[in-house]
Amino acid sequence: MTVSKLQIKRKQIELPHLLTMARNGGFANHINVNSSFKLIKSHNYETKKGFSLIEIVLSLLVLSTSLAIIFSGFEISANLNNHARFESEAAFLAEREMELAKSELLNGNIIANKKVRKIESRFRLKPGWKLFTLILPPDEENAVRLQVRVTHTDRELQLESFLFLPNKEVHKNG
Repeated sequence: MTVSKLQIKRKQIELPHLLTMARNGGFANHINVNSSFKLIKSHNYETKKGFSLIEIVLSLLVLSTSLAIIFSGFEISANLNNHARFESEAAFLAEREMELAKSELLNGNIIANKKVRKIESRFRLKPGWKLFTLILPPDEENAVRLQVRVTHTDRELQLESFLFLPNKEVHKNG
């Protein structure tokens, strides 16, 4: 059986029309292109109208994972904020106490002797805060080591400094 050029042209013109009908659920023909352009019937495929259960479960998994990551970021941010607030407040309190101790050592109100002195805070503190100053004995160069420790709940900050006291014998002779 031979196919003329006219029949091939006619089949080529009908082909897009049949494809459109197949896509729209019309005749739903599957087109098998061979030398004779025969059309073979196949299964009726309906268009997809919703989401499958697997797609819904996967989207919920992605959504819940992203929400968990976001909320853990909020928790980490809050913890870092609390830690920074503590360090800022503790550093302020420690520096204030350190400067008071240095001033009293230089004025002679506190005498640095051969034993360690522990001084409680002389300022009013918020509830739960503890502060004390350690004054260690001077070394051979007459340097006094000062340590201030600030604690609040389970956090602690320690500040250290050295103060070189004037040698009174040098001033008397010089």
